[in-house]
Amino acid sequence: MPCSKGKLMLKFCICITVCLIFSVMLHRYCVKEFKSLKVMYNVGYNIITEPSTTQSSIPTSTTPTTSARTTSIIPPQDTHELHDVTNSLTIDNDIDNLDAEDIPFLKNYKNPCWYESVSSNYDYSRNRLMSKYKWEDGADRKGIKRMQQIFMSRDSDGESWRLRCLPYFYIAGFSKCGTTDLFINLFKNPLLSKPFHKEFPYWNWARWRVALNESRYQAANWKRVSPFKHYVDMFDVASENIRTNFTVQAGNTTFHEIITGDGSPSHAWSFPSFRGLKPNNLSKKRGRNLEPEYTIADIIKMLTPKAKIIFIMRDPIERLFSDYFYFQPEAPKSKEEFAELVIQSVRWFNLCFEKYSPRACVYNAKAYDVKGHIRAWNGLYAIYLKDWLKVFPRDQ
Repeated sequence: MPCSKGKLMLKFCICITVCLIFSVMLHRYCVKEFKSLKVMYNVGYNIITEPSTTQSSIPTSTTPTTSARTTSIIPPQDTHELHDVTNSLTIDNDIDNLDAEDIPFLKNYKNPCWYESVSSNYDYSRNRLMSKYKWEDGADRKGIKRMQQIFMSRDSDGESWRLRCLPYFYIAGFSKCGTTDLFINLFKNPLLSKPFHKEFPYWNWARWRVALNESRYQAANWKRVSPFKHYVDMFDVASENIRTNFTVQAGNTTFHEIITGDGSPSHAWSFPSFRGLKPNNLSKKRGRNLEPEYTIADIIKMLTPKAKIIFIMRDPIERLFSDYFYFQPEAPKSKEEFAELVIQSVRWFNLCFEKYSPRACVYNAKAYDVKGHIRAWNGLYAIYLKDWLKVFPRDQ
């Protein structure tokens, strides 16, 4: 029996109503997902950044833009002058003495940066850090080639210039606590620019020829093999990205919003080179100090006073178990061996605590000699955090 016009109209109205309801629900879902995605996209950046206190306030009417790359011989007008901060070994001696002068950071950069002269044919192959810590995908070679081309494009009688930057933030600790995952996800944000490598433990190991034999821990045996200049080189590609991308124009001033960071988690707990540094090598016991007078936290604070410091911690036993499997992965592993190595490590610490302070024990070189690479001292978070909190306030 054919449907009446009234029933057809009713069915049509029901269909229209269902479609409208579905459209509204779909719209709300998309808006919700977009907001959620936006929060996820910015959460890492917001954790480590805040409105810059080192630059003038930016008018709210301005919007970020991607500026064109410049290849002029003369630096941009906002450089004012070139500062040869790393072109002299003077700063290396001052750093070791914890007496370096303030670096003249540019006020229109959120990240701590300055302009510096450089040879047009600058050779990165002499950088010990770059030869040791490489990106697996070859991006380091592409980055080096790009920088060398940029230097040549700015050539003036063999001299060129570059923007130099230090980290805005440091993932300072702790090892096997998820620092790599955090680093990877933070740098998915376009307002962060990656250095050459996630971690290159410069301040504790790479700067010095480190001998991990207790009998050789004497000040005379320490030799600086990688100057401060090599460390800053590791951020050259990031620095050029900071200079050329995501800028905000306010009047005649260009503000640069991108930042970079150092993801070396061993900086929190490892400082074996302290015995060879002043004033740490001014020994009072057995020809050497047992505790550092200053740590890597003091060095970072001296160079970048407003740096952000990030720590990640996990259950110390879980961290230690992960550590055990990380070292010598090709060797047979067992819970029994792990337990025995932990017992040896605990025994060593108990003997050390009978004679020295807990701080002296965790910074003592013998802690590195436990067979099987069981780094139990890594999980003694409180001792290290006290050192860092003495230097950096909690809001950093």
